[in-house]
This record gives sequence, structure tokens and C-alpha cells, in this order.
Amino acid sequence: MKDQNQALLSKIQHKLFNLKSLFSVLKLIDTEIKKVKPENIIQYIPSKIYLESFAFELIIKIFYELDLKNEAPKTHDIDELFSKLNRESTNFIKNKFDNINIKKIKNLPKDLDVYKPNFEGVLKNNSEIVKNFKYIPKLPNGSIVSLPFLRVLCKKIEDRINNF
Repeated sequence: MKDQNQALLSKIQHKLFNLKSLFSVLKLIDTEIKKVKPENIIQYIPSKIYLESFAFELIIKIFYELDLKNEAPKTHDIDELFSKLNRESTNFIKNKFDNINIKKIKNLPKDLDVYKPNFEGVLKNNSEIVKNFKYIPKLPNGSIVSLPFLRVLCKKIEDRINNF
């Protein structure tokens, strides 16, 4: 059993390394967006959304592996994987989503008609983005997860790995 846990931990650490690599690319995209004219920003948005969605999928899979002590299935259905996480993980992820992403929306002027995504919709939309981006990219409302949100989840993963 100890060898299996060590093998799983090694895979999780590899996924964490890949996740941080995605963060580096997202940071580069954010830097480039600041340099271009507003009318040219659109060329970066689809890739940014896809990479954020892919990073979110990777995070959900790592939480799955930490919670269930088993390798995550090879699927993009993160809503299904999320439903199998333990209560502590689901509560942490949902609370951080609300505190970081929804809080920004609530701070906007009340007269703006801003779409307020629910977490279940975000899970489903992110799954669809990862599945379909290479075919016909669809970028539905509520699909965007922010880099600060992803970084907070990554920090929690690092803490959990240290206690694995």
C-alpha cells in the first residue's frame, strides 16, 4: 500500500508541476494583453480561457486523487469528478470560487446586468471548453475561472501534498 501511495504521490507532483507551467503561460498571456491595443486583445482571449479551463480540470483531478487516493479517470467531465470529492474539498473549492470570482461581480454597479455564474454551471462549461476547443470553440458565459482562484486552489494542493 505504501508503494501505491508513493507512486500516486509522484503522479500528483508531476501534475502539480504541469499546473504551475500552465500558470506561467497564463501570466505571459496576461502580460501580452496589457501591451496590445484594446481591439487586438480578442486574439488572446480564446487561448486564455482554454488554458484556464484546462488548469481547472487538472486541479479537480488532483483534488480527486488526494481525496480518493486513486488516480483520476481519463475524462474531461469534471462535474462528475467534482461530485466524488470529499465534503472538505468541495466546500473549499466552492467557497474560494464565491469569494474570489463572484465577489468581483457583486462589487460592480448594481445597474449593470452582469451574468452571475453558479458553480455547477462553471464546472459544466469548463468541461465543454476543454472537450470542444480543438473542434469548434464555444466560450459560454460563466466558463471563465480566474488565475487568482486557480492559484489559491494550487496552494491548497501543495499543503495537502505536504501532509500526504
